[in-house]
Amino acid sequence: MTCTVDNASSNDKEIEFLKNKLPNLYNEGKHFHIRCMAHIINLIMRDRMNKNDESIKCLQDAVRYIRKSAQRIALFKKCMKAVGVESSKFLCNDCPTHWNSTYDLLKIAVDLEKAFYEYEMEDRSFARDVVTPGSEDFVTCRAMVSFLEKFKVKTELVSTTSKPLANRFFGEVCGIYRHIRVWSKNKRFSSIGKDMIDKYEKCWGDFEILNDYMYFATILDPRMKTDFL
Repeated sequence: MTCTVDNASSNDKEIEFLKNKLPNLYNEGKHFHIRCMAHIINLIMRDRMNKNDESIKCLQDAVRYIRKSAQRIALFKKCMKAVGVESSKFLCNDCPTHWNSTYDLLKIAVDLEKAFYEYEMEDRSFARDVVTPGSEDFVTCRAMVSFLEKFKVKTELVSTTSKPLANRFFGEVCGIYRHIRVWSKNKRFSSIGKDMIDKYEKCWGDFEILNDYMYFATILDPRMKTDFL
């Protein structure tokens, strides 16, 4: 009925070859080529993370500075104790090719905000070598964590299930679109919202078409209507 692959251009030719060779495809093969949902989310988010604003870059640089030596790591842990921050997780670096690693970096770092202020007073080189994050930077990064969390959850959902179903797929795709549109109304995310919507529609098409699919999916499974709304 369908074949799911990532968005490499070579796959387009392979799929066309298969469609011509396989007999009796459902609906003449119109829906045979299904693009990997997790891969599309990754493309959208990598494009977004390559446009990091100054607040995110500031926190990334601060984390890299602290993790650069064992002495700095030890001092930061001491600062965590000094301000009463208890956490089983410690600062982690991110990887440019994995957007979710930036999410992990920000999520952990914003929870250790007070420790950063204490560390700035203990390490005189900190403010000299990097632009230290301030309260406004943490507000922005905390909002970014809230924005990115849905994408991380959806990626894990479609990556770990052994039986991805069409009715779930349509609901998740529509939910992501709605999430981007809602957050694009936020002043902090208005510019990136438009870019992400354009990227989304390029990969998954017009939302109204997806909404038609969702209508039929809710007929098959009424529970999806509640999830979508």
